[in-house]
Amino acid sequence: MISDNPTALLEAPKLGRKLPETLKNQEIEIMLNGIDRSKPEGERNRAIIETMYACGLRVSELVNLKISNLYLNESFIKVVGKGNKERLIPIHDQANKLY
Repeated sequence: MISDNPTALLEAPKLGRKLPETLKNQEIEIMLNGIDRSKPEGERNRAIIETMYACGLRVSELVNLKISNLYLNESFIKVVGKGNKERLIPIHDQANKLY
């Protein structure tokens, strides 16, 4: 009989992670076209959605975004993401036009 477990030092295989669901281009267009841009909050909402979509931000990253982290002349933003990790994200021309 074996007194030690021969598999004790083996690592279990890593389980694959499911990718988050994303919206299709058509769904984004419908959302953007549904915003009433005749009101200030409509312009704000469009800027929020454009920034999230164009920069690939999480909602939490957008909510915590500070004006001091916008570098519009250089066309990038500094985002603090999961685990307090900072990353620099280029701003797409379409989103930068809104500012």
